Amino acid sequence: MQSERVAHNEVGGVTNKVMWIWVATKSRKGLWWKPDNRSVPNVLGQVVNPTMGGRQVAPAIEEQDCKLNTAKGLLDWKGRFGYISVPTVYFKDKWVKRGLTSKELCDVLDVPGGLSDQVSEDRRN
Repeated sequence: MQSERVAHNEVGGVTNKVMWIWVATKSRKGLWWKPDNRSVPNVLGQVVNPTMGGRQVAPAIEEQDCKLNTAKGLLDWKGRFGYISVPTVYFKDKWVKRGLTSKELCDVLDVPGGLSDQVSEDRRN
């Protein structure tokens, strides 16, 4: 069994989580997979629902505003049950601060749609 540390955002994910991938192989050449640096970077804003409301906050406009837990940055894995700042269809010039829904958390983790539909809000943790 071989292992390698992989950052979720290096393989198309929207979190800053670093995890171990374990691979069982008959090959003695080592792991054949490496992150593809040509992939398009993903951000949290690609998986959130813009029809959700929340408390109004200023939008992230500048490059320095593209930080963790904003629509233009990644989800901080340790703070995944905290607040995020994202755009909404209800305010033209403001974003909202709110928690992720269960479906959004499943989307962050790349859970297939059929399975994420079965997760209820009370089983979020």
